[in-house]
Amino acid sequence: MANLQGKTLTERMNDINGDGPHEFTFTEACNRYVRTNISWYSGIGYNKYTAKEAFNIMRGSMGDAGHGGGIEMLSTTNDRIFNGPNNWTVYDPTGAGCGISTSIGTLFVIPASAEPDKQGVQLKTQVMKGAFTSGPYGAKSDIRIGHTYRVMADIEVTDPVTGEWTFTMEFGGDSQQFKIFDVVDTSCTLDFHITDPSFTPSSTTSYLRIYEESTSLVAWRLDNVSVKRISVGEVEELVSEMAGLFGSHERTATESLNKVSVIIPA
Repeated sequence: MANLQGKTLTERMNDINGDGPHEFTFTEACNRYVRTNISWYSGIGYNKYTAKEAFNIMRGSMGDAGHGGGIEMLSTTNDRIFNGPNNWTVYDPTGAGCGISTSIGTLFVIPASAEPDKQGVQLKTQVMKGAFTSGPYGAKSDIRIGHTYRVMADIEVTDPVTGEWTFTMEFGGDSQQFKIFDVVDTSCTLDFHITDPSFTPSSTTSYLRIYEESTSLVAWRLDNVSVKRISVGEVEELVSEMAGLFGSHERTATESLNKVSVIIPA
């Protein structure tokens, strides 16, 4: 338990949530983390579970991180699969005139310049999981600096021009570039499923951006976008430290009192 020294559990759990050190009790802070970050728990109250129960939920959710699991940040369905109105906007920093449209479960990107301009789409991190909430200590973001996120997306290009097609992803101030194909046959459809990129944001107020910089006027399609938190940073460490206290079989009131009453604040 050495790593817990210097801060009380209440202060540490509040800090993990981005709250003031005494904004919530320890139990409330544990429930707040579960409510904010773990699927199926978004409607719970801050005293729904005991701290022990909340830690069991946290630990269970971490077991899938990095294996197709993790915490999905795009809580608005149409921001992922585009079956209707969504929060994506044009990314066109040079003003080339790029356009986008949503149709039949796909977001279409229509470049408007044959110059190698950045043309694509962007999504504010503020809309991810309702990312900004306010409290007595100011605004808080669900995007956490220093945590790891995996971005996945399907990109389709029909009848591409010859040459190299390269797409760029940006997230939270971090960016990666991907060479899709070196096109030889222009009467084809390129389908590419981007699954590998991981990002460590340096900003909580930036954008998720997907764009290309070819000299082509060929439109492309975006679908099945996902942003998952695959590393939960400090809370993962805390759960690991507390595992002995919140074991899966320690569920009775007597065990709870015997094991944690000295450590967990009332």
